[in-house]
Amino acid sequence: MGEAALVILARAPELGRVKTRLAAGIGVAGALAVYRQLLAIVARAQAGWRGPVRLLTHGDDSAWTGTGLEHLPRRPQPEGGLGSRIAAAFAWGFAEADRAVVIGTDCPGLRLDHLAELADILQDFPIAFGPAQDGGYWGVACRDRAVVPVIAEDALPWSTERILAASRQRLDAAGVAHGQGATLADCDDAADLAAAIAAGFLTAPSHHESAP
Repeated sequence: MGEAALVILARAPELGRVKTRLAAGIGVAGALAVYRQLLAIVARAQAGWRGPVRLLTHGDDSAWTGTGLEHLPRRPQPEGGLGSRIAAAFAWGFAEADRAVVIGTDCPGLRLDHLAELADILQDFPIAFGPAQDGGYWGVACRDRAVVPVIAEDALPWSTERILAASRQRLDAAGVAHGQGATLADCDDAADLAAAIAAGFLTAPSHHESAP
């Protein structure tokens, strides 16, 4: 198989518009500072990717300057839920390569090896997930575009601890085998941030950034 395309689903780093659950605990400025760290982690991971890399965005396009991702070809995310956005990401990825990996920006432990592993699993399965510890998934890879609609329904329980299990159940019902990559932790709230700081993945926002 040829090199896989990597498509990153991400909001532009705008104050008050990112990491809202985290902002409830540390303030909007602190949440933005953490989000910028997460974008930097994604930027480092994708820098070694050998296939095409694309950015599917939402928000102020000028806000990408200085993130390490501003050089990537990008287009706006479509209307609809996360299922619609994942479907659009795969459509763009399959226009560039015969395999595609779609990721978000929530995992402080994400590294290039995790992305490469997920793509490699497609040698044995038509689709593979990168599970998150909270029951979601940080990434999904696919080599069969006919499988995408099975896991890209807006009606699925997105942003809940049931989304990965529900996606797998739909694949099982459709008779589609699926693989699994490394399980990583998301950073969605203050407790997640504390764990990521303890693990050395993130640094605490400054006192000024953490003010409400």
